Amino acid sequence: MKRTTISASARRPEDLPTGLRQRLLSVEQSCDVLGIGRTNFYGLVVAEKLSVVKIGRRTFVRVEELDRFVAALAAGPATRPNVGAAGEVR
Repeated sequence: MKRTTISASARRPEDLPTGLRQRLLSVEQSCDVLGIGRTNFYGLVVAEKLSVVKIGRRTFVRVEELDRFVAALAAGPATRPNVGAAGEVR
């Protein structure tokens, strides 16, 4: 059987060959996909906005959970400019 190797630079699920897509992403990979840092990532976990899976000492995020999280962000309220008391935009 031919063994397929995956480069270390393949951090996003889209970068993996079809059939070898990861089901779990490391914290580092999840942060790369979301474009956030570790502190912000763990803040989302503590706020229970993002669920994680522990395997031993390692922490992972299911790809489906990242999809759910991003979909919830897109479905959230539209952002508004910061408006002061008199109605002026700050």
